[in-house]
Amino acid sequence: MASASSVATKPATVEEAKLPFDVKQQIEFLHLQADIESLLQQLQALSRRPIEG
Repeated sequence: MASASSVATKPATVEEAKLPFDVKQQIEFLHLQADIESLLQQLQALSRRPIEG
């Protein structure tokens, strides 16, 4: 059986976990990532189109 000192304990609250970003910031970051991915796909699609002239 593992001793109490060798067992990792989980933080009791989110605050104790000391996350690098709060939940709102993480959601905003994910939205920005999705926007960037969408813009990149649009740019790639435009770059495949033949140049009109």
